[in-house]
Amino acid sequence: MSVRSAAHVIPRWIGGGPYDAFDIDPLNRSPWPLMNGMYAFRVARQLGPLPRSWPVPGHRLLEGVPTLSSDLFPAIRQGKVTVKPAIERLAGHQVCFVDGTRESIDHIIWATGYEISLPFLSSNIVSPRGREFPLYRRIVPPGLASLFFAGFVDAPGGLLPVVETQAGWIAAVLVGRLSLPPLEQMWAAIDRSERRTRVRFPEEAASSVRCDPHAHRRLLRSDLRRARWRLCRRRDAGPLQGERSEPSPTW
Repeated sequence: MSVRSAAHVIPRWIGGGPYDAFDIDPLNRSPWPLMNGMYAFRVARQLGPLPRSWPVPGHRLLEGVPTLSSDLFPAIRQGKVTVKPAIERLAGHQVCFVDGTRESIDHIIWATGYEISLPFLSSNIVSPRGREFPLYRRIVPPGLASLFFAGFVDAPGGLLPVVETQAGWIAAVLVGRLSLPPLEQMWAAIDRSERRTRVRFPEEAASSVRCDPHAHRRLLRSDLRRARWRLCRRRDAGPLQGERSEPSPTW
């Protein structure tokens, strides 16, 4: 296993439950150092010390995307998996690593990640670059108020809760309960990103699809609460002259 950059490993099960059982409100609102310390303690108690061949990450546990596995470290300790540094070059059937060692290898699996591709849309409409895809609230391309993207995030944990919240936000826009801001404000919001996302992934660009899922969902729910408050104020003020009173919406 060639490891180009160090990553934290999180087991699938911690203390007999899923690793993310405590990743819920209000615990995931805790101060960032406290959250990292708490999870690091629980993970270390479950996995034990790092194997000596595993590179030590230079970032905290919840910063960056970890490797999710309960079997990797035991396999390394048992000698079933050998950890090697980055590949320098290939020489026939041998792989040369940056530490000067060589190994005869039968097959190579390239785990290179991915790039966003939208071949069904013209590049004049949207043009993602690698992992960067600038979308207002990670949903709407600036200047294209009738086009929506759901699920275009790289967020640790399950994607379905994120898509569910995005769907409610999109529905509110489509029925007119939530208004989109002007173009300049859209770009400013993209550059600002979510505060917890900036702290958690400091090396990611503001338009990267990687985000903290809870911070993103809280931001969308905040938009919906403000829209509901404005609608209630407008309803309490009564209909304007020449305006017909509408029944209260169901949220």
